[in-house]
Amino acid sequence: ITKTHNLAFQECETLQAVYNKEHCPNTLRAQPKLFTDTVVHFPTNLEEVTLEIKGRRVYFRNYIEPDTDPRKTMHTEMVLTPLEFDEFSMKDETEITFCLKELRGLLGFAEASGLPVTVHFQGPG
Repeated sequence: ITKTHNLAFQECETLQAVYNKEHCPNTLRAQPKLFTDTVVHFPTNLEEVTLEIKGRRVYFRNYIEPDTDPRKTMHTEMVLTPLEFDEFSMKDETEITFCLKELRGLLGFAEASGLPVTVHFQGPG
């Protein structure tokens, strides 16, 4: 008798962010529920979302490729005020775009752990 086991193997690359959060001029801290309640309005098939901090407001909107006709794309945007955050520190107006699926996973983990979410950022990169 011979037993055969087929194991799937997938190579992955470990990425490590290298930055000093003290050099980041913008900081947002809130309970994960605030972010979860914000991203729930975006479609599940959306790949990326843009966070923009401008004029004492935080905007979450769906990312639209530069070569896409904006008239043919559905726009989703949520606006948050500084009062909704546990910490809101803005020195530079900027926007960053990131993967919505990964954000939802992070928020699920933070909510289950009872941990606040803190975002330190300077600009896209």
